[in-house]
Amino acid sequence: MTFVGDRAKAHAGERDARCSVPDCMRPTQEASGSGLSSLYCKVHISFRARHGSYFRKSFTAGELGPYRSAAASWMRGHREESAVGLTIRALDQIMAGAGPSASAYDLRSMAPAEKARVALARLRDAGVHGDRLLEITLAVCALTESEALVDQEFIEVQIAKLAHRLASGTHKTTSGIPIRAKYAPSSGKVLRILGHAIWDIAAIVARGAALSDVALLAEPLVPLAEKAEVKRQSLLATRKKTEEAIERRIQQARDYGMGPQSLAEIRRRLRTQYGLK
Repeated sequence: MTFVGDRAKAHAGERDARCSVPDCMRPTQEASGSGLSSLYCKVHISFRARHGSYFRKSFTAGELGPYRSAAASWMRGHREESAVGLTIRALDQIMAGAGPSASAYDLRSMAPAEKARVALARLRDAGVHGDRLLEITLAVCALTESEALVDQEFIEVQIAKLAHRLASGTHKTTSGIPIRAKYAPSSGKVLRILGHAIWDIAAIVARGAALSDVALLAEPLVPLAEKAEVKRQSLLATRKKTEEAIERRIQQARDYGMGPQSLAEIRRRLRTQYGLK
């Protein structure tokens, strides 16, 4: 039996093909011997696994913010409609019927479909209700429609990534020390399965006039979100420069022969001085 790696190496160098993504000059997986794709490089294959598209990055919180607010506003005005109520109950039911949850560490050996099931169970255990999943779907679908994005895989991956964040984060060990919970990574087939399970139900409402209404409600909020994002990026750039300046001071102290404890105290004092946590 020939393994994928052996097949990839066998084809390496046979074709001098470049990745199909515009402006990417890397060789395809097949040409470089790193995989079997004859159209895309290894970097963009990984990019698609994380984001659901070879070209478009996942939506940022700033991009989604206006649409999530608009979706929540739309749902407040349409909650009494039978289609909305039935959709919310159906989303509640798929979480209720997801079976037992599993620890973050038990997920490592599970198949993608099982990981997706556990993700739904984890949402249920975290107290997430169907209206949150419908809100996410409305926001993602309205934003993708406003950007004329029609890639269904991208839409479902974005829904899954947002749902995944509702029940991830940290947990505590028996010692009480919070550690990062090693849940299923926000990448790969599990996102496609989870996103499709949510979209398949929520799309009963998240279509047509509902998406147009959400986009219309979001329209006046978008400029405000863009301004907030510019301000956030400016603050991040200032923080990065400050941290770099602190590290230069630490390096100077290290060059003078100061020990680890003194360096740690200098770093703590400088971060306090500059208002960094």
